[in-house]
Amino acid sequence: MGGYMVWQNRETAKNASLAQPRTWPAIRIEALENAELKLSTMWREGALHYQLSIDGYPKIILATRDIRKDRVSSAMRPEFTIEFLDENGFKLFEHEIPLNKMAKIVNAKGQGVGLEAKGHTYLTAETYRRAASWNITWNFDTQP
Repeated sequence: MGGYMVWQNRETAKNASLAQPRTWPAIRIEALENAELKLSTMWREGALHYQLSIDGYPKIILATRDIRKDRVSSAMRPEFTIEFLDENGFKLFEHEIPLNKMAKIVNAKGQGVGLEAKGHTYLTAETYRRAASWNITWNFDTQP
């Protein structure tokens, strides 16, 4: 039992820096009316915690976001997919965020000005440590 405690203490110390918020470079998406996507992550207790925000509220998102879950199978549900890549550009892991699970950000007039998602997904510390960049994809049409 003593050996396990030593190992656990080493792992805790090794992973302490992963619990600090990491701000990834913003991504501007021309196909989404130049919306800017921002991502902040941290890792703790076996999970990747994330905050994804979209500055801008493209018309296509307005039209697509409110599709009811009961009208569409989960395979066709409109969503963003966050992809994390290693230093050579190979995908390490991905996480889907359904559009209808994102909170709408509104201005003082009640108009949509962005979206936000906060959540977590299980991931090993080693995989998170290897992530060097991120990308985002979506499965809905961006043509009017």
